[in-house]
Amino acid sequence: MRVLQFHTRYRQRGGEDVVVEAEARVLREAGHQVHQFVMENPSSDVAAVGTLALSPWNALSKRRASAAIEHFQPDIAHIHNTWFAMTPSIVKACREAQVPTVMTLHNYRLTCANVLLFRNGHLCELCVGSHPWHAVKFGCYRDSRIQSVPAATTIALHRGLGTWVGMIDCFIVMSEAQREVMIRAGLPARRMVMKPHFVEDPGPRPHRPSASRAVLFVGRLSPEKGIHELLNHWGAAATRLELVVVGSGSLRDGSSASGISWLGEVTMLEARELMKSARALVMPSLWNETMGLVVLEAFSAGLPALVSDRGAPGAIVASYLGDEWTFEPTHQDSFHAGIRLLKNPVECDRAGEIARGAFERDFDVQHAASRLLAVYESVLSKRGDP
Repeated sequence: MRVLQFHTRYRQRGGEDVVVEAEARVLREAGHQVHQFVMENPSSDVAAVGTLALSPWNALSKRRASAAIEHFQPDIAHIHNTWFAMTPSIVKACREAQVPTVMTLHNYRLTCANVLLFRNGHLCELCVGSHPWHAVKFGCYRDSRIQSVPAATTIALHRGLGTWVGMIDCFIVMSEAQREVMIRAGLPARRMVMKPHFVEDPGPRPHRPSASRAVLFVGRLSPEKGIHELLNHWGAAATRLELVVVGSGSLRDGSSASGISWLGEVTMLEARELMKSARALVMPSLWNETMGLVVLEAFSAGLPALVSDRGAPGAIVASYLGDEWTFEPTHQDSFHAGIRLLKNPVECDRAGEIARGAFERDFDVQHAASRLLAVYESVLSKRGDP
C-alpha cells in the first residue's frame, strides 16, 4: 500500500510527532511505501505572524500537496496536524485528487482554538456544539485575542465549507470520551474508529519498581499538565519517596525543595531508561487528554502509573490497574490515597506486572501495523458508499 502522511511538526517535539514517525516506521517495516509531506511552523515571531494570518487557507500549501499527490500516487492519505503552516487546504487537494483520506484527531483542534478544552485552569467546552468565537473573547490561543482570531476563523471556515464532514473518510480517535466530544462538535459518528497508539519495547527492567524511591513526572511543564497541583500535593504528602520532574516549559521551578529533583529535558531513550528504573509514574493532568503516550511508555517499562482520573489516561489506567490508581488532580486527599499505594511495595510490584502485561497484549509494535492497515482497508472498501 502507498500511504501519504501529512503533518506539521511542533516547535517543541511532542507525542504527535512521535506517533507520526512511529507509524511511518512500522508501515515501512511491514513492506508498505510511505511518503511524508511534512512542514515546519516558522521559528521567528515575524515569520510566524504572516504564516498564522494564512492559517485558515494557504493556497501555496495546497499546490504543494497536490504536487506531492501527483508524484507519489498514494492509495490513501493520512492527515495528522495541519496547524498552522500547512492549513486544512491540503484536505481539498486530497479530495480533488480523489484520494481516500484518514485523519487522526490527536486533540480537540477542530472545535477548540487552544486544542485542550481547557481555559483559566478549568475544563471548558463553550465552543463544542456552539461557535469558536468564544476563543477570541477569552484570548484562548496563546492568551491573545488577536492571535485567537485566525485560530477561530480556521474552525469556523472549515465547518462552513464542510471540509471535515464532507472530505474526510475516517477519523481516528483514542477514547470514547473524545469520540463523544467530537460528535457533539458535529463530526459524523459513523466515520469514527477508536485505535490506540503504541510504543516501542524498552526491554527488561533491572529490578522491581519497589526497589526504587523515584516517582517520575514526564511531560510539558504547563498549566494543563497539573504540575503546579502536583508540587503542592507532594509538599504536603510528607513522603520519603522522591519526585523526579522530567520536562521543560513555562512552569519550570527548579527549586531544591526536599524530595523533588528537576532533570529538565531528556532524550526519549533517557526517559525510557528512567522509567525502567523508577518506582512509578505520576500524571496529574487537568485537561481531558486524548491518549497520553507517556502512560503507554510507563506500561512498556513495567512501571505503575498513578494518573488523573480525567481523559483517556485515567480510563486506561482504571481499566487495567483499577480505579484506585487514579485520583482527582485538584483534591489533595485523593492524591494522598494514591501515595499510600506507592508506598506499598507489594502493590507497586503487582501493578508493574499488570502494566507490562497490558503493554504486551494491547500497545506493542507487533500489532500496530495490522491495526492501522485495518483502518485503511476499511476506508478503501467503503469508499463510494453513501
